[in-house]
Amino acid sequence: MRIQFSADDIKLDVTKAAGGKFEPVLSTARNGSVLIEFTRPELQGVLMAFAQAAAEEQKAKIESADLVLTQAGGKAVLAMLRVKARKMMMGVAVTVEGRADFSDRLSVTLSNLKATGEGMVGSMVAGLLGGKLKEHEGKAFDLAPPALKNVRLHGLKVDAGDPLRITAAFES
Repeated sequence: MRIQFSADDIKLDVTKAAGGKFEPVLSTARNGSVLIEFTRPELQGVLMAFAQAAAEEQKAKIESADLVLTQAGGKAVLAMLRVKARKMMMGVAVTVEGRADFSDRLSVTLSNLKATGEGMVGSMVAGLLGGKLKEHEGKAFDLAPPALKNVRLHGLKVDAGDPLRITAAFES
């Protein structure tokens, strides 16, 4: 993951965060830009960690995964992760799909999450995964560090290439 942040006339304040810790917060900046990049292997690795945790609950082992990202407008990406796993002697293939919408607050909201499986065993596994995916449906996850919580982005763009690239300009 790569995060690049630049701005003119930066001023920082220090605030007390939850838990009583002090943290820096951007109070003013001009002519700012932010770039966040995730390579396909990085994204696939994060998704594989979730897949492996789900597979271990079923005493299965992930053998391979293939991630495909597709542009879905200027601020959204469709993702399809095809996973092959093995439980004892049986192989199973499951496809997990979803949409990620990025906001001007540098958060991502997941939606349209679903799992489908090949064959009887794959369908059973997909059904179990569907319950886990439902827990994340509509949830937003912050990409920005707390130091940027006062930043007002504009012109946010998402490019579903490799790397996945999120760019925006800002003033604070």
